[in-house]
Amino acid sequence: MGIGKKRILVTDDSADAIRFIMDYFPENYDIMAATSGEKALKLATKEPYPDVILMDVDMPGMNGYETCRQLKQIEDIKDIDVIFVSSHDTVEEKLAGYDAGGCDYLTKPVDRDELLKKVKLSIDNHTLRTTSKSEKFMAMEIAMNALSTAEESSVIINFTQNNLKTNSLEDLAVLFLKTTSSLGLTNTIQINTGANFLYKSSKARIFPLEQELLEKLDNQEKVIAVNNRLILSFGHIAQIITNMPDDKEKCQRLQEHMTVLIKIADARVKNLLVHKELLNIINISNSEMLKIESMQNKQIARTEQIMDNLILNMEDAFLSYGLTESQEQGLMAMIEESIEQSKENIEDSKGISLSMNVIISHLSKVKSL
Repeated sequence: MGIGKKRILVTDDSADAIRFIMDYFPENYDIMAATSGEKALKLATKEPYPDVILMDVDMPGMNGYETCRQLKQIEDIKDIDVIFVSSHDTVEEKLAGYDAGGCDYLTKPVDRDELLKKVKLSIDNHTLRTTSKSEKFMAMEIAMNALSTAEESSVIINFTQNNLKTNSLEDLAVLFLKTTSSLGLTNTIQINTGANFLYKSSKARIFPLEQELLEKLDNQEKVIAVNNRLILSFGHIAQIITNMPDDKEKCQRLQEHMTVLIKIADARVKNLLVHKELLNIINISNSEMLKIESMQNKQIARTEQIMDNLILNMEDAFLSYGLTESQEQGLMAMIEESIEQSKENIEDSKGISLSMNVIISHLSKVKSL
């Protein structure tokens, strides 16, 4: 094997599929191949260990999910990333892969760029695997300080009060994580604004498969419970909890708590999004009002100038037209009447400008709230 090369274990019962994937990798990778789950276990446990394992799901005998479960039970290799490769693309299949311990999921036919990107991501995150021990310690510490039912209720009340003080989606996500952590739960949250996704996790790393699962929910109202994992989705928020307790009564109680929390948080998300949109509307309205006021002021100035020029031009014209005094007086009377009407129109325009100034002042006050 090449010194310094990253090692990839490709597991598939089809030799053609293995060759197909092997051809995707450049020369700076060492590729190992296994045609069954049993062979993959043997190769994975031999040093030097693989850096990443690509695992076909549908294999005779031991399938990909079961192979992954057994890999995750072996201390020396349990932190190696397993990327599933499957022809299935449903939420249920991806949840099964996630529950088995997979970190990512590729759908056949595999795209070369996507494959290399996901493999590189797993390798780049290699150092983060060492956090598993500290996470384990934290989980034990949480277990030793389990909350009573009364304390759990207090956590919900505190979140209800403090969530109203959050001024951004980022603040809300952080508060949500702190709250779930205080309930002893490891949580990854996604906030979907419709335009983009915000992710936060109490873990050191968010697996791509977690993100895919949450994005697939697409604002659906859903509750999925598999073993110790719980996925909740409501409105703009979806979350994955990975350490629900074995105790059925406590598990049910915490699920109810999390359902309440996610609904409260979703209401706050809507409020923050509306507030953001209102600020945007206010800014646009303020800008447009100022433009209109400027245009009106320019129009008033031009109108006044036109009237002044008209009077001067008419006075010069009277001298050259040879009109009688009564004719001059008649024309001047008509002109002066038109000028007075224009002045009245100008005064009305000034009144509109004053009203606009009042609107702009109120918009500025709303913006500062």
